[in-house]
Amino acid sequence: MASNGSPAHGRLTNKIAVVTGGSSGIGRAISAAYASEGAKVVVADLVDKSRNPKEDISTVELVKSLGSDAIFVKVDVSNSQSVDDLVKTAVEKYGRVDIMVNNAGIALEASGPSPIWEVTNDRWDKTMSINATGVFYGCRAAAKQMISQDPYPSGDRGWIINLASVVGQVGTASAGKSFLTPLLWL
Repeated sequence: MASNGSPAHGRLTNKIAVVTGGSSGIGRAISAAYASEGAKVVVADLVDKSRNPKEDISTVELVKSLGSDAIFVKVDVSNSQSVDDLVKTAVEKYGRVDIMVNNAGIALEASGPSPIWEVTNDRWDKTMSINATGVFYGCRAAAKQMISQDPYPSGDRGWIINLASVVGQVGTASAGKSFLTPLLWL
């Protein structure tokens, strides 16, 4: 951090990053890392504060403590209008979106693994609406914004980063019989 309290010039100085699922876990860590590199961060989540009792400050407060700027925007990634409004808010506040991190996700199977024939439609639909459709909505909203904004001298208009759990490809002992790995365990 520079002596004036602002982050040292880093690779992301003055870039605008939107991070879904930014209040906790990997999203919180990404937000802090981007702030450390000079990015302004839009923390997007259902709640402003992590549910982890070890984290006594919000991600927005953490980013600001690192000398960068941040705002919180409540978003439901399974709702296309909510995601469109998220990007609109980021642009209204900062003028553009340079990085969109589609990080929000759920793992319902972790709390109660069950064989595929016992998975309810509601459980499947909720998981897919957040983990798959939510990523699509984030990509679509960010790409629409990025293509409309002026490129940097490098020609770059923005980056979209999509995260997913390894459990989508590899079963684990706690999720081995979940609907995410049905063919491995039938």
